[in-house]
Amino acid sequence: MKTVAHTSNAILDWRFLALGLVLVFAPLSRAQTQVYSDDALVRIGNDDYKKGDYISAALFLFAYIQKNPALMTSNPDFANQVQSLYQYSRDAVWQAWNERDQLRAQAGSNSSGLTKRPPPPLNIPPK
Repeated sequence: MKTVAHTSNAILDWRFLALGLVLVFAPLSRAQTQVYSDDALVRIGNDDYKKGDYISAALFLFAYIQKNPALMTSNPDFANQVQSLYQYSRDAVWQAWNERDQLRAQAGSNSSGLTKRPPPPLNIPPK
């Protein structure tokens, strides 16, 4: 059972990696597409997190973390906040997928909801 859970977590990690890379590099393949700055990635991720759009928040925060790791090491407190929001958003998406599958299996039950409290939104330091 643990092997199955570990395998599905690994598959989901690869999905997030692939989606994050598409999010960061897809704009580079088109001539008139906007390329997001580091500041824009973290602000959009934070705004989506505040709205409860955990899929988008996870993608933008993951892209921010991957695009410039030096930014994450220069301010450890901010890095921990970003990592916390990313982890919560990713877990919320996983939980929603798992609950969807459980609901399909139960065919008729409508119980769902997050079991842990979300961390507060980012306190983005001024430049």
